[in-house]
Amino acid sequence: MTKLLLLSFLALSIGISQTIMGQEIDSTALKQLEFIKKVTYGMGHDLFKTRELSYKIKEDYMAPWDKLSNSSMENLATGLDTIISNGSIVVEKGHFEEINVVFSSKVEGIENLDDIFTIELMDYTLFDANKNPIRLKESARTNFGAISNSGIKNGQQFLYNYRTIRSAFEIESKKDTLGISGTIQLRASFLSGYDKVVITPKDIGKKFTIGLKKYEVLNVFNNIIILKPDSENENLDRNFKIVNLNAKGDEIGQIAYFDLLKMNEGKDKPIEMIGVGTQTISEKIYKIFSENPTISKEEFDSIIDPIAKKIFSAKDIRAEREKQFGETYIAITNAGPVENCYLYLEKRELKRAFEKEF
Repeated sequence: MTKLLLLSFLALSIGISQTIMGQEIDSTALKQLEFIKKVTYGMGHDLFKTRELSYKIKEDYMAPWDKLSNSSMENLATGLDTIISNGSIVVEKGHFEEINVVFSSKVEGIENLDDIFTIELMDYTLFDANKNPIRLKESARTNFGAISNSGIKNGQQFLYNYRTIRSAFEIESKKDTLGISGTIQLRASFLSGYDKVVITPKDIGKKFTIGLKKYEVLNVFNNIIILKPDSENENLDRNFKIVNLNAKGDEIGQIAYFDLLKMNEGKDKPIEMIGVGTQTISEKIYKIFSENPTISKEEFDSIIDPIAKKIFSAKDIRAEREKQFGETYIAITNAGPVENCYLYLEKRELKRAFEKEF
């Protein structure tokens, strides 16, 4: 009788899972186990090690929530309706000879249009002249422009200042694009605000909710924040964005690669580029490295190997893996030391779905 060995007991900490069929741990499984241990050790070691941080203070930074339009919600709602009513759909050739389905429109009186407007492809049914189905790329390339017009009409002076929108959805299928027919469903929206929370080094133990998900700040050290998701959260999706600000509101941001190369010229010990973002780490792996950040690979393996044997010999491998490695935490890595790290999500309360026909 074969036994399913799920070499994913470390997947909670590094996002890797492997499935091996066999009655016992064979050489292939052992090689994969060694690989997983190596990657997990490297991730934990990199997360917890003490090092010189490479970052850049970006002065005059404007946070996304400071770019919101000052237009009233009523004006934004009217503007969204105007964009849809003025909108048209055409097929055009792009600068790189690609063929696009293009939605274009114009609107007046909406501040910061570039920062708040988004259009999404919801559905479509399109055919070429030979009735072959046409496929579109889901994401749009949106450009904004401006048109001004003034003069005198019927004895009255007029002045128009329109902002223009051009959103191009590239055609993927290699079909005849002449004589396109069908319909396309789009959704236009305006950014109306942000759901945000700020985390400082003093916030260990702080509980908060963002995007309907609950978290607890488990630890803050150097440039790292460890979050413990609430058990009621449906999944570990990390949809929030991150920005770390100093007391002046300047961004503590990632340094450009070529600037880092210049900084390292003539140095015996180069400063490393730090990846900014989030990753998951299991409770067990977090505990190992938080208690001993300089643990050697040999010491790490001596802890993990007995755990692996317990998992492989268990009747319910998944349950044993969860028992041995515990909960899954979220690690946030910033380029520089944590001062005021904002987690934020867009709120788009103003949205309209509409259809255009060829």
